[in-house]
Amino acid sequence: MRKYLLLMLSVFLASCTTTPEPPPPTAPPASRSVLTIIDGPATAAALNTRYQDTRQNCGSASTPAFLCSGVIVRVTTYSPDYDSWDPSDTAIAKKGLSFSYLRKDSKFSRMPWGGENGFLLYPIFSAPPDKMDPDVLCNYPIDGHTDDRDEKCGSFAINPTSRPCELQGITTAAQWLSLYQQQAGSNRHLCAFNVRDDTNHLAGPAFYASLVAKSQGAPTDQRFTQHNELVLGVWAKGLARTLPIQAFFYTTAAGLASAKKDRANFLQQTQVTLPLIKITLPTSQAQEASFQYIESDNAESGFEFDTSTASLAGRTYILPGYPNVLPTYNSGNALTRQASGGQPPYAYTSANSAIAAVDNNGWVTARGNGSTQITATDSTGQSKSFTVNVSNVVQAHGFGNSTWNQASSTVAASGARLPSMAELAELEVSYGSRWPMGLHHYWSTESCGLNQRRSRYIHNGGHYCYRQTGQYANVVGFK
Repeated sequence: MRKYLLLMLSVFLASCTTTPEPPPPTAPPASRSVLTIIDGPATAAALNTRYQDTRQNCGSASTPAFLCSGVIVRVTTYSPDYDSWDPSDTAIAKKGLSFSYLRKDSKFSRMPWGGENGFLLYPIFSAPPDKMDPDVLCNYPIDGHTDDRDEKCGSFAINPTSRPCELQGITTAAQWLSLYQQQAGSNRHLCAFNVRDDTNHLAGPAFYASLVAKSQGAPTDQRFTQHNELVLGVWAKGLARTLPIQAFFYTTAAGLASAKKDRANFLQQTQVTLPLIKITLPTSQAQEASFQYIESDNAESGFEFDTSTASLAGRTYILPGYPNVLPTYNSGNALTRQASGGQPPYAYTSANSAIAAVDNNGWVTARGNGSTQITATDSTGQSKSFTVNVSNVVQAHGFGNSTWNQASSTVAASGARLPSMAELAELEVSYGSRWPMGLHHYWSTESCGLNQRRSRYIHNGGHYCYRQTGQYANVVGFK
């Protein structure tokens, strides 16, 4: 919708009388040493203003209210294994990301799924110019149970009333409320209002109808005790710098701890420090939600980094002849430790990357047997380290193509050994189609008959029984 509305937006901004958003941050230059800090009190003020703004649209029927008012909320769970703003595999499969829309006339008493932290998006009309415009697809007045639908804005195959509202001729709040009563409020039997950009002049009325449908719930009605579900289009992973994230939020002390970790991770990737905003939800329909910037909650704590000794003992196959081709890592041969507090961003280093390497997100991977130190350092120079002990690393070397008898003697002469069939299967798990030594079968130590040995295709698992003399296979030796 933004792409059609440059002139309209100029008129809208000139006529708007609400408190302006905090000034958009200046994009940092290429140097990663320059930080951008977003104004916390101004962000909280803007959020409270948008919450109170109950306009029907943003200037016309084709500009739904979510473009300029209300607060778009996504509940997340912190983990060092992924970025909380990236779409999950489920979201990708279902073609949508679940958010909620919080506004004075669309409030709820409990965060989605009992969540305690997450992030808030800028509305499209006031996002900084270097941020992407996410697609907004549909809105359910209450939780749409979308993980169980064929697509996030789709239907349940056995429930025809769960089809998109416009396909059922439902375009008003009264019609949706009638369906709600008929289906006894069953989430699986209710429809979503289509608010996609290509619905044009129908998008604004459809979105506002979804808000009215929610706001007319009775005091004991689940339309107040249950969140709504605003579905956005899926974006690619790894877009932290261009996502229109305005702040991280929390509702509890535990949520604050997780929000701080998300903020530190976001800063590490973007050089932007976002504020942490406390959201207090209403406990009755007479109350309102509030958004607070609390200075003490935003203060950085002392520099922290887990210094306990770690062990990586899972079998790891390394290819010295192909240093840029690495195995698929798992919890047995890799771990993530991230620093917190102090002054981000953090730098991570390994005292010996031939034993364990570490990336700029604190991901440590096994490379060779032995012990080394992993160190985290904040931007003021504070540092802490832990010891990682690495074992069970096997080096795999290529020895060309030969008969088994030739392979056995050549490999032994170099101080290596031929693998078992089980070990060749492990190589397939570790490398699969990325295996760089040639798409051919490889000798094993396993006998399959008189003067015969088994061989295996590493890239697809096929195996054969070949004579030890007169027949040839590729050779890989382990050290």
